[in-house]
Amino acid sequence: MVRLNVEREGEDAPEGSASLPPNLPGPSQLALGRKIDLNRAAVEDLAALPGVGTKMAERIVQDRMENGPFQKLKDLMRVKGVKEKKFIQIESYVTVGP
Repeated sequence: MVRLNVEREGEDAPEGSASLPPNLPGPSQLALGRKIDLNRAAVEDLAALPGVGTKMAERIVQDRMENGPFQKLKDLMRVKGVKEKKFIQIESYVTVGP
């Protein structure tokens, strides 16, 4: 049996436990209930979001490079192909960090 302890930021992991790295791949983050940061995620991470394939993930990264970081979640709707329905589908899985 493998036991993982996820500590809060600033806390140390209990001795003998496995600590999870902060930069896990997108599918692993989602499986652990973590949100994917739109301003730091790679194409592969974004493609793990429900309803987002590689092409849309590439457009999200391209938009971020051309227009700067997303300031709020709704900024995602400036990306071609992300309309209200798609936004609602993925908004609970993403966040915007600094």
